Amino acid sequence: MRTVTQIHLIVPMKPLATAKSRLAQAVGNARRRGLVLMLLQTVLRAAARASTPLRLTVAGGDADVEALCHAEGARWTPEKGHDLNSTLAHALKEAFDDGAAAVLVLPGDLPLLSPGDVDALVKASRQLGRVVLAPASRSDGTNALLVPASVALHPSFGEGSFQRHLLEVQRLGCPVALCRRRGLGFDLDGPEDLALCERQVSGFSKALSEWETRLRQATAPQKHPFTSTSSRGH
Repeated sequence: MRTVTQIHLIVPMKPLATAKSRLAQAVGNARRRGLVLMLLQTVLRAAARASTPLRLTVAGGDADVEALCHAEGARWTPEKGHDLNSTLAHALKEAFDDGAAAVLVLPGDLPLLSPGDVDALVKASRQLGRVVLAPASRSDGTNALLVPASVALHPSFGEGSFQRHLLEVQRLGCPVALCRRRGLGFDLDGPEDLALCERQVSGFSKALSEWETRLRQATAPQKHPFTSTSSRGH
């Protein structure tokens, strides 16, 4: 009999060529691409080490993102919508059709995310009886969204998404909880965020430099940087 994991985690991703475009002028291409992969690895490992069992899925990206998912034991699916929210809507439907009791959406750029942050989101749902929102700490965006299968909530990420999500949950008459934690609130988006992490996060700069070096060295057509070394990120 197939075992169905109760909560499915979905992490939406862009291809490396277009990810973190705000950093394109501030850092070299290899460093930017390495940063994207390192951040995704951080999110996947935090989720994998949480006390709550999760089925990990990354939606979108490219061959390098797919290879990292396989290396980290996560499922990968290609982007199936025309934008972020349509891709997520499709991924949520697939998860619920597959028997998920809830879906947790996390971005792939949370450098401070810990297993405890993931567990806090699940705990706030009170046994999956509430929608849970984690607001971005420096914008009006949403950095985490937990949706029980019983709630027909459509993702609406982007500028102003936190208020849109909150109003939609209220319109549906569903209980909602907010989860405010540093690891959930801080997403790495621009050069100032990168500089902050390099100054304050132990091991961040060293790990990022290693990722950059591996990407520069990974010139063979089928060679992926995270399978060419035993380094485990930061």
